[in-house]
Amino acid sequence: MPLNSNCPSPLSGSIRGDFFATGPWFDLLAATATNPGDEIIHVQPARGGLNMPFRIHGGSPRRITGFSNFYSGLYEPVYDQDYTSHDIQEILNELTASRSWDVLEFAPLDTEGLFHVHLLEALGQAGLLFDRFHCFGNWYLSVADGGYVRYMADRPSALRNTVKRAQAKLAKRPNTGIRVITTEGSELEAAIRDFDRLYLLRGRKPEPYPDFVPGLCRLAARHGWLRMGMLDLEGEAVAAQIWVTKDDKSLIYKLAYNPSVGNLSVGSVLTAHMMALAIDGDRVREADFLIGDDSYKRDWMSSRRERQGIIVFNRRSFGGLREAAHHFGGRLVRRYRPAGNRTPAHD
Repeated sequence: MPLNSNCPSPLSGSIRGDFFATGPWFDLLAATATNPGDEIIHVQPARGGLNMPFRIHGGSPRRITGFSNFYSGLYEPVYDQDYTSHDIQEILNELTASRSWDVLEFAPLDTEGLFHVHLLEALGQAGLLFDRFHCFGNWYLSVADGGYVRYMADRPSALRNTVKRAQAKLAKRPNTGIRVITTEGSELEAAIRDFDRLYLLRGRKPEPYPDFVPGLCRLAARHGWLRMGMLDLEGEAVAAQIWVTKDDKSLIYKLAYNPSVGNLSVGSVLTAHMMALAIDGDRVREADFLIGDDSYKRDWMSSRRERQGIIVFNRRSFGGLREAAHHFGGRLVRRYRPAGNRTPAHD
């Protein structure tokens, strides 16, 4: 049963399943979004066909986590054939037997996905002590019949009117229009530079891993998954969006715009154009706004779900027992604390 450290995924060419369950995604994360000293390992069952990447953390408690970070909309294994809970249990047995650990974490997870089902079965079969925790809210659209026209008809009237008025205003401006970049080349590289410029205009901090976003765009373009929308106003890019469309799902990954032209609703106009492309052009069944409960997302999407994590405690280590006592004890305190003594959520 192979366990490989700090090397490309043994299934790095596998692109089956969700974008976040592909070998190229994990290779990108390893190449552009890790810290010095991070140890990334890949564990497979004996029959192969499945790969679970993990990150080994130093310090105390001794933590092993599924290889993900704040760029990850989901954590799932890479696979090129169907797998079962027995395969997951084999991986857990190999990992916990070969590594000293106190806490094991998997996040963020799709609670309706097959991996989540198999993981819960494997944890139960192994008799491990575990609990679930909240990661973030996720707004998404299940695309109904009727195409983009039906989609916009179902949106709030305020949003429809905003988009309509903004489209009319922009149509009167010279050298104004929308481009969608899907392939590698000089236009993509220029668009990446424009995106970086726009992203910082709203006072945002620079990306902690500056190579990640360019790498994401190039990776998606290489596989035909990139939909990078650029709205030009009088010859200058004023809004940019990075979408990743794989199979029948569009992931709305990154948005940026120039706040000095915010009164023209350039971001809304670009989002409407990209939704039309996804629904009528790519024929997706789902659009996913990924991470967070930003208020504007509910206008564009139809539903909300919760992404969760699973934390596992090692009952055979002092550190694992200490972390379990802290975790479950904290939950009991929060549950039974009198309402009048609870810290308010905000002032």
